Amino acid sequence: MAAAFYLFDFFQRVSPAALALDLSREIAPTAVALGSLSSAYFVTYALLQLPGGILIDRYGTRRVFAVACLLGLVGTWVFAGAHGPGVAALGRLILGASGAVAWVGMLKLASQWFTPERFASITGVSLAIGAFGAVVSGLPLRMASDAAGWRVVIMATGLGALALGVVIAWKMRDTPADMGYANHQH
Repeated sequence: MAAAFYLFDFFQRVSPAALALDLSREIAPTAVALGSLSSAYFVTYALLQLPGGILIDRYGTRRVFAVACLLGLVGTWVFAGAHGPGVAALGRLILGASGAVAWVGMLKLASQWFTPERFASITGVSLAIGAFGAVVSGLPLRMASDAAGWRVVIMATGLGALALGVVIAWKMRDTPADMGYANHQH
């Protein structure tokens, strides 16, 4: 579930590259506007990683991820519904806030659920799954956008974030002890 959320995050992070032609036609007509729109994600992503880690330590990964998935839904829908660069940038800022906790939360879960000897392997596999989001955000996103329109495709990814948030809230547990298992943390 954490790796799936990281995949969603990575997909959203790089999706403007595949959508650049559509975005430049409809929302960001200049190179500066398109670059600013694309980089808006990274503003909140960078600013909120440390506070996101503190929230994860205080409230647990499950709760923070569930809220972050809801933010992902809101961000995708604001972005997809935008008809100007300001609203589109707001959607990207919300998406950056959503994704700021993805990697940190995944590492926290890996440290809680797996022995130190398996931490590196689990982290690598999770990173690979997340990075697959960048692959899907390339040609597959372009093809889906050509077939259905970029707004429909991006809104659909928001529904995916909502579904993932529901599953996370329902099934994810922060520690093995939450399910009656032994905890590997020292």
